[in-house]
Amino acid sequence: MTSSLLERKADILARYFIGTEIDRRELHDLAALAHLKRATADEVIFEQGDAGHALMIVISGKVLILATSFAGRRLIINIIGPGEIFGEITVIDGAGRSADAQAAELTEYLLLEQRHFMPYLERAPNVAVKLLRLLCQRIRLATVELQDAAFLDLGRRLAKKLSMFMTLVGKSDTRDGGVSIPVTQADLGAMLGVSRESINKQLGAWRNDGVIRAGRGRLIIVKPEMIRSLAEEAT
Repeated sequence: MTSSLLERKADILARYFIGTEIDRRELHDLAALAHLKRATADEVIFEQGDAGHALMIVISGKVLILATSFAGRRLIINIIGPGEIFGEITVIDGAGRSADAQAAELTEYLLLEQRHFMPYLERAPNVAVKLLRLLCQRIRLATVELQDAAFLDLGRRLAKKLSMFMTLVGKSDTRDGGVSIPVTQADLGAMLGVSRESINKQLGAWRNDGVIRAGRGRLIIVKPEMIRSLAEEAT
């Protein structure tokens, strides 16, 4: 392995996962065990039930965490972006993968194998604590999703999702000063567990009011403050 590649992997681990407080030599030890991987758009990284031998850290691109019903209906559980980890549950508990993981676009990530990572955690309790905090955060988010599904109408649930996307991956749209987000109506329906027709109806009402407009493979939020206001009302 070249020194430049080792340094790049060490920098990725420090920036996105471990932090800069760890000793550089320890960081290099872990970086030497990490594999740099790429997945093309729509490539399946793993499937539900697969044995989980590694966790991944996204460097660029996006990964969809998916569940699929026996009827073929798809539910997007989460969207993993740069700096986020996925596949960690199976690495810790040793059971099969709890969902599918599929690249939404060209994605680069680091892969850490269980056989190397678990002994490392035993030597690095500060990293183990960070991983515990990540898991707790995801449990809290899952709890909020359940509460939203039970207590909120579709408009407010949808506003919360759009607000999240604006924060995470939103880009200024030069045409009317709105915020462009790379998500489709089908994606939103899959994330919220509702039909595409229901999403179309709500988005159609907002489109008629000049709140949003559709683009190819994306939505443009023309009035982002209105969407954020609806989302805040729902929290």
